[in-house]
Amino acid sequence: MPGEPLKYRRRSLLVGATVGMGSIAGCSLLPDFGKQDTATETANRESRAPTRTPEQIDKPQMVTDAPRWAGSLSARPKTGEQPGHEYFVNQGRQNGALYTWYDGGWHLTDRYVQDASFASINGVRFASRHATEGSGTPDDRWVLENGLLPEGGMVYFDAGNYTSGGLQTPTDTDYEQTAVYLTGAGVRTTSLIDDGTEGSLITFDSEKSGNFGGVSDMGVFGHHPDSDNRSNGHLIHGTGNIIDTIYENLIVRYSWGDGMHLEASTSGTRIRNSWVENNFGWNIYLGGGTRLKLSDLHLVTGKSGGIHLRPSYSQVTGVSMVNCSPGIDVKGVTNAISDMYITQSGSGAAIRERDVKKNVFTNITITDSKTGIVTQGTRSQYSNIGVSNATDEAVRLSGTGLSIENLTVSGFAESGSGTPAIDCSGTDCRLTGVSIAQSSNNASRVAAHISGERNVLSNVSCHGSQPWQIVVNANAVGTVLDSVRGVTLSSLRDDGRRTLLNRQGTNGGDPRVSGEWNGHGEYANAMGATVWDTKPNPWTPYCADGAGNWIPMSK
Repeated sequence: MPGEPLKYRRRSLLVGATVGMGSIAGCSLLPDFGKQDTATETANRESRAPTRTPEQIDKPQMVTDAPRWAGSLSARPKTGEQPGHEYFVNQGRQNGALYTWYDGGWHLTDRYVQDASFASINGVRFASRHATEGSGTPDDRWVLENGLLPEGGMVYFDAGNYTSGGLQTPTDTDYEQTAVYLTGAGVRTTSLIDDGTEGSLITFDSEKSGNFGGVSDMGVFGHHPDSDNRSNGHLIHGTGNIIDTIYENLIVRYSWGDGMHLEASTSGTRIRNSWVENNFGWNIYLGGGTRLKLSDLHLVTGKSGGIHLRPSYSQVTGVSMVNCSPGIDVKGVTNAISDMYITQSGSGAAIRERDVKKNVFTNITITDSKTGIVTQGTRSQYSNIGVSNATDEAVRLSGTGLSIENLTVSGFAESGSGTPAIDCSGTDCRLTGVSIAQSSNNASRVAAHISGERNVLSNVSCHGSQPWQIVVNANAVGTVLDSVRGVTLSSLRDDGRRTLLNRQGTNGGDPRVSGEWNGHGEYANAMGATVWDTKPNPWTPYCADGAGNWIPMSK
């Protein structure tokens, strides 16, 4: 039947063969982890005892006619049919385990190669063999102590359930010469759960700088928020001296701190193909460094936020976020952030960029958030951005030299207040290719609010039959609104100086004599502007020649 273990005939072995000596059941089921020279192999064969060791006296010798089954660990029967009944769990190309039934229980009897225990082979430690108690089931987890992590090599978490109060790399390890990797059998088959002890669950720590290491192919869990036993600290913690680490194929959830907290410097770190969710701190906190790469991540419900990105010269791509406030908080420079989907960012911004420089954001979709983008950056670039159903502004800019190209806004400030789609209090910012629409006639009709200097909005389309407004604050100077559709001079609320809407400006008097455009004919000529004297009725238009002289135009 499906799911049942397969049954095989038992091989006959020589009388006196030691249980667990050599490959699994003496049948060469596991390939060697490494190759040895002939002299070493001969010495090892000569060193083997021909009979059982004292520790094995109470274990039954292999029985010729005992049942021999193979299957997954979860399909193993609760009891064996007789002493000597064997059950083989195939865990991949170089991973397997042989359990034998005796003394009323299943025992992992074949993790031996040559004379060494299979708990450690060629630098690979097997976590289940180092457990102090437990059987690996959800109700009886293997218990791991802090001393499990070696000064170098791999710890393999074979299929099953583990718990620990904390696993920390030795602080005196020379990571220039070695590394520590923790790898499981898969995110749905290997689970490591925090026991609620103070401190982080997995910590990469060193008093010396070094590189390489990481965690892969497992679930790393704290306690469910409804549990009485809370998980203190972070689930995965890097103290900053170890760089170039890899975290991949993970589920990380239920921390009362951060899901992943990697302090500066965390240079060269790769985080990929993982699901991080339901953490009371940040889902992913990156404290500094350069050259990081985050890809193919799904982040859900980070109470402090989705990604805290302080590193620079790094790449974030292929990330989806749900219910993280903010979605991503950028505090580093010259990062490339692309192909991101952010929804339900709650009371914060989907993207928050601090007072940093030259970040590039491309192909971003934001839905159902309070504010889409809040940036204080300098010369950062945004392109192909979509913001829909924002509670407040779609975009809020207060930096310098910011560029936004191809911005689509569909729904904002649904309460109907005067909140604009775009709030620009920055300087020398440029927005090009902007499309703005509302899903409700009762929602705000303010396309933009400008209060900074020398800001440009061009190729702007405001959709719908209801009239749209652009508000230019009294502090604004030299605002250019070019190729704007849906807003006219009569619906422009202009308290700024030298504002141009579709190359037309207004002046409270004859610009040859007075007003904000007096003395700025060269600028008007360079912009191809028509300036209207608004004192007479009807208004009188003027243009400027190449020498900056104002010339009345025929009406």
